[in-house]
Amino acid sequence: ILEMHVLTDPIADVRLSELKRAHVLDFRDRLIQAKGFARVVQKTMSVVKIILKEAFFREEIERDPTTGVGSTKYESGEVGTFTADELRMLFPKKVPDPWGEINAYAVFMTAAVTGMRRGEILALQWQHVNFTRRCLMVKQAWKDRDELGKPKWNKVRVAPLPTSLISALMHVR
Repeated sequence: ILEMHVLTDPIADVRLSELKRAHVLDFRDRLIQAKGFARVVQKTMSVVKIILKEAFFREEIERDPTTGVGSTKYESGEVGTFTADELRMLFPKKVPDPWGEINAYAVFMTAAVTGMRRGEILALQWQHVNFTRRCLMVKQAWKDRDELGKPKWNKVRVAPLPTSLISALMHVR
């Protein structure tokens, strides 16, 4: 977080002893504009606040410039699900329209009809797909660029395969 969001910003050039609340607020505004994702902004601001509170506690700075800087306000959208009509529009019988190629069609259909997360789909292997029983096992997920691990909540789970997804996966295979 420091390398990606803080040290690349002009706030990194301000001497710690000269840092004011205005610098922190301007930094937060730049983050919101540049990143746009509330979660990234919240995590980054939390890191900055922890560092500055620690510096104040250790008496390395005379005051904490994050005092009074609140959390970023954002409206969380309601998580929805696709309706049957929306799924038919996204995944018409004429494969691979509108996706352009069968691999993209199959990947997005897998996400839409199984609820699998991105890291779980990227870690999916053919041995986890059982066409006969019409299901797949979600056994692992990419946790980082170099690390495979268990899926979220450390729970292996089974996802049913509808006929349309079986057909798409058979084309890919």
